[in-house]
Amino acid sequence: MKNILLFILLGCTVSATAQFKGFKLIGVGLTSGVDQDMIRNMDLGYFDGISSIDFSAIIDDVQSSDYYSASSMICENPHYRLDLAFAPTGANHTELRLSASLITNRVDMISYHGGDHYLNFMSYTNEVSVGATYLKHATLLKTLRVYGGLGTNVGYGFGHDLWIDGDINMNADNTGILNTGTDAPVVTDPLDGFTHHYEEGPNSISQRLFLQGGLALRLFDRVELGLNYRYGVGYRYHVGASPVGTNLHSAGFTIMYKTR
Repeated sequence: MKNILLFILLGCTVSATAQFKGFKLIGVGLTSGVDQDMIRNMDLGYFDGISSIDFSAIIDDVQSSDYYSASSMICENPHYRLDLAFAPTGANHTELRLSASLITNRVDMISYHGGDHYLNFMSYTNEVSVGATYLKHATLLKTLRVYGGLGTNVGYGFGHDLWIDGDINMNADNTGILNTGTDAPVVTDPLDGFTHHYEEGPNSISQRLFLQGGLALRLFDRVELGLNYRYGVGYRYHVGASPVGTNLHSAGFTIMYKTR
């Protein structure tokens, strides 16, 4: 209850002063949901680009259908978003939402399997982002709103951890994959040929352009509960690597304090 009262107090305080050049603050909201920001056509080449290790010698063999195949490509994590909703002066049924978001431990993972052998690549990243969404809405039954619009956001990825493991001896003399003459942090067990590798990956920049739709139910005069969905496209750029395209699917639950 204390946190709810603080949230309402924040909304009241900001709403008392927030008005600028044709826009007036009409709501402060918190959203929690699940993002799937999937890299398009994710393969070993993506991990080769963000790792300090050169995998080029095995890319063709690992990805060939008669030796290895990709079994999973996962990028799904919860997000938390703070929304400020503004109404343009003179425009009805219109909102501009400015937001700040946090995603922790976003995972990109791909696994290759062939016979009794496997090779797994896992990347974990945190991201903070800011965005803006332009929405139009219609009111049904006085308390229910249906809305839709277009938005974009820009994010900064940090705290990047890259893990590689498998039962393939990646230091084998017949490939020389990791024998690059550097002190690469790779451990290969000489008895069973298992490979375990960890490194800190590069930071990244992401941007998305998306469509957003949803429903919102007005309760207690000032409180609104909503469901929203985003679908869009974008890109992700890791420092030192080539940009890659992404597809966004995001769903969330929003609670918003309305100032009017």
